[in-house]
Amino acid sequence: MIVNTRRVFLLAFALFYNTSVLAESSDSLSDNFRTPSSTYAPHAWWHWMNGDVNPDEAAADLEWLHAAGVGGVQLFDAGMGTPPETPLTFGSAAWKRAVQQSAAKAKSLGLDFVITTSPGWSATGGPWVTPQDAMKKWVWSETEIKGGEQLTTSLPVPPAVAGPFQDIPVEAIGHASHHIDNYYRDVKVLAYPVLAHEPVSLQVAGNASLTEQLGDGRFWPATAIDADENGVVRLQFDAGKNVSVQGVTLGLPGSRGFGTPNPPVATWFVCESEAQASCKPLAVLNATRSLTRTASFETVTARYFALTLTRSTEPGFIDTLSYAQGANKLPFPAHAGAYAVSEVQLHVRPVVNAFEEKAGFAAAPRYYPLNVQNASEASVSANDVRDITSFMDESGTLNWQSPAGQWRIVRLGYSLTGHENGPAQHNATGLETDKFNAEALNRYLDTYLQFYRDENGELFDGITGLLSDSIESGPQNAGTGLLNAFAAAMPYDVTPWLPALTGEVISSAAETDRFLWDYRRFLSQTLNTAHYATISARAEKLGLDYYTEALEDHRPQLGNDIDMRLSGGIPMAAFWYFDPEKSPKPTYIADVKGAASVATLKGEQIVAVEAMTAFGQPWDIGPGELKRAADRTLVYGGNRFMLHSSVHQAQGVDGTPGKPMMPLLGHYFNRNSTWAGMAKPWISYLTRAQYLMQQGAPVSTFAYFIGEEAPVTSLFGDEQPADDPQKPVPPGAGFDYVSAQALDFLTVTKNKTLQTRGGTEYQFIYLGGDASLMTLATLNKLEQLAEQGVTIVGEKPAGSPSLADDQAAFHSRATALWQQSNVIATSNIQTAMETLRVSPQWQFKASQNDLLVRQRRTDDGDIYFIVNTADTLQQNVFIPARNGKFAYRFDAVNGNVTELEQSGSSVSLSLPAFGSVFIFISDKPLNNTAPARQTPLQKHEVQTAWSLTFDSADKPLQKMSLNTLTPLNELENTTLQGFSGTSHYETGFAVPESCTTPVGIAVGGAGNIARFTLNGHDTGTLFTPPWQLTAPEAFKQGKNTLRIDVANYWANQLIWQAKNNTVKNGFPAGVYSPDASYRMAGLSGPFSVLCQ
Repeated sequence: MIVNTRRVFLLAFALFYNTSVLAESSDSLSDNFRTPSSTYAPHAWWHWMNGDVNPDEAAADLEWLHAAGVGGVQLFDAGMGTPPETPLTFGSAAWKRAVQQSAAKAKSLGLDFVITTSPGWSATGGPWVTPQDAMKKWVWSETEIKGGEQLTTSLPVPPAVAGPFQDIPVEAIGHASHHIDNYYRDVKVLAYPVLAHEPVSLQVAGNASLTEQLGDGRFWPATAIDADENGVVRLQFDAGKNVSVQGVTLGLPGSRGFGTPNPPVATWFVCESEAQASCKPLAVLNATRSLTRTASFETVTARYFALTLTRSTEPGFIDTLSYAQGANKLPFPAHAGAYAVSEVQLHVRPVVNAFEEKAGFAAAPRYYPLNVQNASEASVSANDVRDITSFMDESGTLNWQSPAGQWRIVRLGYSLTGHENGPAQHNATGLETDKFNAEALNRYLDTYLQFYRDENGELFDGITGLLSDSIESGPQNAGTGLLNAFAAAMPYDVTPWLPALTGEVISSAAETDRFLWDYRRFLSQTLNTAHYATISARAEKLGLDYYTEALEDHRPQLGNDIDMRLSGGIPMAAFWYFDPEKSPKPTYIADVKGAASVATLKGEQIVAVEAMTAFGQPWDIGPGELKRAADRTLVYGGNRFMLHSSVHQAQGVDGTPGKPMMPLLGHYFNRNSTWAGMAKPWISYLTRAQYLMQQGAPVSTFAYFIGEEAPVTSLFGDEQPADDPQKPVPPGAGFDYVSAQALDFLTVTKNKTLQTRGGTEYQFIYLGGDASLMTLATLNKLEQLAEQGVTIVGEKPAGSPSLADDQAAFHSRATALWQQSNVIATSNIQTAMETLRVSPQWQFKASQNDLLVRQRRTDDGDIYFIVNTADTLQQNVFIPARNGKFAYRFDAVNGNVTELEQSGSSVSLSLPAFGSVFIFISDKPLNNTAPARQTPLQKHEVQTAWSLTFDSADKPLQKMSLNTLTPLNELENTTLQGFSGTSHYETGFAVPESCTTPVGIAVGGAGNIARFTLNGHDTGTLFTPPWQLTAPEAFKQGKNTLRIDVANYWANQLIWQAKNNTVKNGFPAGVYSPDASYRMAGLSGPFSVLCQ
């Protein structure tokens, strides 16, 4: 077995010394910060699109990335858009040679070379996956019989179609690229007594054909019913006579996913007559991911009912997208003009509320609010459910001596979900492998990794890792052998409870909900062990790193994002670019904080982030804009950026914007960017920042226990804990998320604090999230911690969510635990900290609402990263709790380290809009640092003429003369207004007599990246304000010559083409509208000399 020795050494060292890395001396910290090793550099997602691959140009891509300072690539072989005439198809001999050559090239350049766990980017699938090894769901058929005699009957075969639920095909949600044969396997045949009843038959007023379809017992096909001008559909139903019902199931299939509007909100009414005014709402079935929805309610008796479908007011994914000014939006409908309806079923017996989500056919954001306890008694007792599987033969014929009474027979089995990996090349697209079957996954990996092996069976030289992108394979709730494994894991007989998977209430609604909770938890845990842990073990065996993303955006399927990463390798998250006038999506904040928490728990030094993914900003963003998102990523805990993305430029550098993933997706980091030659300072900024954020260990005040139900991205997908007005996190109190499994990664110190494997200490553990319910096993862990003196803060849980737990025993033990002196029964963290006399890690003298801080501790001092999230200058006084004799400012833009003046333990701050700074507090002085500046630099404005020339891949542009610095977009020449590329501003000037000691130069602004050359000295490149730099050694007596090379983005040229109704060869069409405004490009004044 090959062992990843580098990671083993770091983890062993961390465990031995209770710190996550070998702490560097203060001097090496500052020296290595200025010119950090490439091991701290960001990586780039390298997309090969649709087989459009040129091996020689791939090598050129890698050479450019290396020259720019990037430390590695993650190869994604994707399939979006139109392939070239002769693509390098996935797995072909030519494709394998291209990958092998690229991996070898990367190794020769010292670049990491990581491959994904699947063609496309999610998740583990391909055309070689057989139906037996593919993802599955539960399906069933129901037959009611009158017992009391020997029964011989053929049981209907449950739906064998591949799709998300029962007979709904995968095509209904728009996710099928191949024909998938029907597949079905039996698992159980169950029988239970029911009361005899007549079926409820609903007539749709005035629509006989719709009456037939909505009452045929099938959920497919569906009828699209047009909504009115307000987006409302109303259907009136007549049962023909009074009927007593306790629930309703609606078939509401329709496309889901990118580009589709939210499904409608459904409201079910009971009516006294056919008149609309006589109707009262019985249940509101909110828009969900499920294609069917079920609501339970107290028994009502009526003849008339009604259904309304209305537009959801919740923002969908499309609503969260923003576009650059003037960018043409994709033609996604804002609202649906019609709603697909396939079935309406009224239930005469109790039904599980939202059983589709509770049984795992879809994922709900939060499950506890779905638990509805009706007064109606369950008609089925667990003691009455019989397993009659052995009485059905292979043909589906049941031979059973049935007891007297009315019996329902459920034939339960599984069929395929139909989910495929993607987006991949067509020949690389196939079924997703079973996420609950480690043997199936290993068979999948055996085949998949063959595409990356040479003729000797060895993995291509240069491959350094595997990467699991955020899981987007869709829900799965069944699998080969899964039921047997579940039964073995539970301390009770699960068979009598299996009808709950079909929506049947067994014994009581509360007990049924607890059984379904057990099942969902088992699915989540099995996902961790069978999927993530299996890939991690394979990577370890091959000596590879394993980057593990989780759910990313809210809760697309079941799984606990903390535990998924605990079972995987290097924890990874995603953080998208966001507009300056908006805040980041909370779910991305939660995702990064969750990944960072796992790294802290495990003692991993790296927190990887799929970074700065952008949508709707076509060639309109670059380092200056991306820095804002990068700083947020860092302050939330990320410290290895995976730039999203760098698409392979198979055509080479050709004077066009080059090949994107999609015209509106990505941030266009490639050789064809106008600023490709000036990319290194941006990468250097990220490298320096990541270097500091990988030193020592994170510092936090407490551990935030999230409960045992929802993942972090769902719990805090719309609001962060600090934003909760009822129980906010106090300023200056850092925290990490922990799950029940994560408690095993904590040890108790002699000071009765909790310590992670990485050395971070928590003063207490706070019970938040979904901790209102708790299993006995987790309660037992808390008891053990409390016995060792650990402080627990939070309200006493109301009970256990698990059917496996004795509720009386839980209440008894919880009551005893909450009587202990080190258990504080409050949900208010501020109150708890005051009671415990726990001080914040830092404070600001003035309000700090717009300032974020992340702290790391080394042996020699503390590193603080402070971010201004406001679009205005922020001046404040920073007061760290840990004093030090010396304070230093680390500027990651230019690598300068400057000593700061302290007033006591305070440091004065002045941060520009969206600015950031690193501060290092230590008792040891640093060498080779700039002294604290006693007086600020003075700007002395200089009036001088400028010459302006251009690098143009198009026709040559005439040289211009300017009396003052003027941006290109403000010139009268419309061709120059639409110029994209590099412009050169040159001038000669004398230092003003009023300036005795010139130390630098400044301009008013730049669009977008400016490289300064003073008297032949390269004095630096700027991509972010302030637009000034210091280079005292570059000045000379008399005339000074200055050249400023400025690269602006491709947006202006694309806007020019839109305004002139033309599309140049190799440029995307229709990206901007003619009314788009030109972006600031070039330089603006005034031009000044900085003086001391």
